[in-house]
Amino acid sequence: MYELVQVLICFSVLFVPAVCLGMTLPLASRVVTADFRTTGGSVGRVFAVNTVGTVLGAVLTGLVFLPVLGLASTLALGIGINALIGWVTLASRRGGVPRALVQGLVATAVLVAVVSLTLGERWSRAFVLGLWRDVRPPASIAEFRQRADIYNLAYHRDGAGSTVAILAVTNRAGQPSISLKVNGKADASSGEDMSTQILAGQLPMLLHPSAERVLVVGAGSGVTVGSILQHSTVKAVDLVEISPEVTEVAREHFAPFNHDALRNPRCHTHIEDAKTFLQTTPESFDIIVTEPSNPWMAGVAAVFSQEYYRDCLARLKPSGLCAQWIQAYETDDETFATVVATFGSVFPHVSLWQTSTSDLLLIGAAQPYRPDLQAMARRLAEPAVAADLGRIEITRPVNVLALQMVAFGDAFFLAPDGTTIHSDFHPVLEYRAQQAFFVRGMAMVPYRLNEVQRPRPRTLLGEHLARAPLTAEDCRALARQFAKIGIPQLPIFRSVLRRWQELQPKDPTVLRLLSTYAIQNPAPDGEVASLVSHPSFSNEEQLGDLNLMRQLADLLLLQHRTRRSAFHLPDSVRLEVFLGALTQLDPARQRTHRMRLAEVSWDRGNDARARVLFEEALDLDEKRFGPLDFSEDPGCPAGMMARLIDADLRAGDLKGALDKVLRFRRLGYIRPERMTGDEVLQMLARRVIVTAQSSLQK
Repeated sequence: MYELVQVLICFSVLFVPAVCLGMTLPLASRVVTADFRTTGGSVGRVFAVNTVGTVLGAVLTGLVFLPVLGLASTLALGIGINALIGWVTLASRRGGVPRALVQGLVATAVLVAVVSLTLGERWSRAFVLGLWRDVRPPASIAEFRQRADIYNLAYHRDGAGSTVAILAVTNRAGQPSISLKVNGKADASSGEDMSTQILAGQLPMLLHPSAERVLVVGAGSGVTVGSILQHSTVKAVDLVEISPEVTEVAREHFAPFNHDALRNPRCHTHIEDAKTFLQTTPESFDIIVTEPSNPWMAGVAAVFSQEYYRDCLARLKPSGLCAQWIQAYETDDETFATVVATFGSVFPHVSLWQTSTSDLLLIGAAQPYRPDLQAMARRLAEPAVAADLGRIEITRPVNVLALQMVAFGDAFFLAPDGTTIHSDFHPVLEYRAQQAFFVRGMAMVPYRLNEVQRPRPRTLLGEHLARAPLTAEDCRALARQFAKIGIPQLPIFRSVLRRWQELQPKDPTVLRLLSTYAIQNPAPDGEVASLVSHPSFSNEEQLGDLNLMRQLADLLLLQHRTRRSAFHLPDSVRLEVFLGALTQLDPARQRTHRMRLAEVSWDRGNDARARVLFEEALDLDEKRFGPLDFSEDPGCPAGMMARLIDADLRAGDLKGALDKVLRFRRLGYIRPERMTGDEVLQMLARRVIVTAQSSLQK
């Protein structure tokens, strides 16, 4: 219905102008044809003039009038010229062409001057507001004008390809900041976007600290380029930006925030289309960072295509990395999957990183990639790099590694089997991204699959914590990071605070933070602690009530699942005691109790016990283990299946993992072609199947 109304509005607005424009050329041809015998010559002259006018109009408007006069005055000039032509044509019937020409030129000049003086500033402010993104548009003209006047327009330029503006604003903390807007859409800022802008450059550099030559696609604020240039190993950064106005803004207005990157002799700026640059440059790069605008912006989806990524791969050195920014806001899981599948079709060894609460970074390689954590730590300690990351309160290795959501080699399998690849010949993202933007949703799959929220993650953080357990200073650093950029997610941060409380039980900072977030955003287990400590739940022997035992087990399990993460594993002795007792005292539901006990055992690293309990829970002997029913906790079996497949992959047992995938698929738990069920299980199953197929081909 919305699209139908939109079509009707556009039709009603454009119908009359389109008809009149269509009549212009035939009528002009008829006017100049006085004699049928000269029809060919006169019509030819009309078409010749039309061709010259079309070429001059495109060249002069894009390269002269728009940059010099601005959009409003250029439109006024176009209106004046059209009116002038009509006026002179009418005057030619009476023989007063010179006089009419002078009158028309004067009137056009007056019109352009009036528009420039009266509409220029307000026009510029109105167009950079980006009201098309506003979920609550102005309710009146007065509100519209109020919004337009609230900003300080520090820069505005109508370029050949885009309108670029700088808005100076004051944030909620009362601090001044500037925001870059391109065609009304905010693309960079010195405020809330700083974490993404810094990390888009720092993360690939920390993962590949020996990189010497880097390509950055999309200038934005220039902060990403500035962050890359803080690494002493970098010899040159090539910056490709299609809009010269954007590079001007980055150089003149964002210099205090980007280390004056665009004036750095190691930075080489190219005003060029990214695809053209990649296809024509002879250079090879260690790292390519591609951070265009959102794919729902007109034309931007072209730099999210498979062909574009192939061009990137062609210019990457064999050990190179490619980093692709993508947003989680104003999109959906299907659109996100399309981007991941397309990127992964060229760079299959992908990892997913979080750079702000709603910004993500895909970092991929064509070959298996294993970062050197010790080299990363050494680079992180360099003064220039440490100072740059210190702006967003990233000061320790654990701060960096907590940003990785999905491990290298796993992120490619976030997309279900059969996800459509976006290409220049099949541009599905061009339409899907705009459709998702209209709905104003969020891509939630990355957050649900964030490995930091689970014990024993496959990410670099898991590897780091196995060597260097979390310290109180790590917790304090993570708290500062969370306060600055909102990462890690709040449930994970609460888990950090619990671990901090265990390490320093008398530290008042921990209690203050726990109480603050308990008030502002209560946790799911908020009342569990008081309930499980109630005298009625003292121990299983005193209960004597099976229902109370079940309730206590449910509460303890909720507490365990809520508080666990890569940073903290809560004490589970009492939970294991109750679940163990229930396997004997509650035969009708003992399969669920065994499956839950297997889950807790795996969390604690007891894989052998977890396997035994899991197999007992799925054993077909109903006389011994009761009915095959998990309705009390339907997600538990799939979650445990994912853990066992993960354990096989960690042990290098591909055959064991494949056997489990085939078995669980027969049971109906695995459907790799859909985004349903336990998403971790589906992702791991896709990885096992693809890896097995690749091994067979070899």
